[in-house]
Amino acid sequence: SCVFDAADVNIQTMDNDVFSELALLLRVQPELQQICLFGAQWSSPHEPEREGWAPFHIVTQGACLIDVGDQVGLRLEEGDVAVLPHGGRHTTRALSGAMGTSSGLRVQTRANDHLVVKSNVDGEPDTKLICGRLIFEHAKHNLVLAALPSVVIMKTGADRDAMLMREIVEAIRFELESDRLAAAAVACSLANTLMMIVLRSHFEREHEAKGVLGLLQGRQTARA
Repeated sequence: SCVFDAADVNIQTMDNDVFSELALLLRVQPELQQICLFGAQWSSPHEPEREGWAPFHIVTQGACLIDVGDQVGLRLEEGDVAVLPHGGRHTTRALSGAMGTSSGLRVQTRANDHLVVKSNVDGEPDTKLICGRLIFEHAKHNLVLAALPSVVIMKTGADRDAMLMREIVEAIRFELESDRLAAAAVACSLANTLMMIVLRSHFEREHEAKGVLGLLQGRQTARA
């Protein structure tokens, strides 16, 4: 896994031209699927995705845990974004000390788009998530995608990328909660930008990585 605080990133960027070329291989199309409003003790398992599909979770309120393979209890807080580049089986769930009473899971569709709203509480939820998935346009035999870990988590912080990320997350939340015409389309476009920021920050953070990821960060080797 790669879990880091964006405020702690010591940026040693790869050549801008190289990243622009890598960005073509990381081009994604997001699909927003669910708005989750959870309280008390809850658990939401997710089955593996098809090749090229990468689920993501954006926490817009509260906090939760995510289990990915043998990595159990990775904490996500308000503003954090988790992406699973290889679409592996995972579970999002409540914090261990969550209190309150669940009223049973309810699933509703929205009037102006295809999003599904899931809720297990009658009042204000403890945790709100926006869930969806990315399709990598060049997934097959993509070494950039192959070099990414099973989960990439971008934490909120005080640096420029983190502040920009918070603004985008807030804009996505505002659009979806307003439930206006084309709200999901606007939010989806914003999510595309958000995911590129998350992936860029991951590559900047891992500038000393070895193996394929290290080769992808050199001008000549990346182009090869």
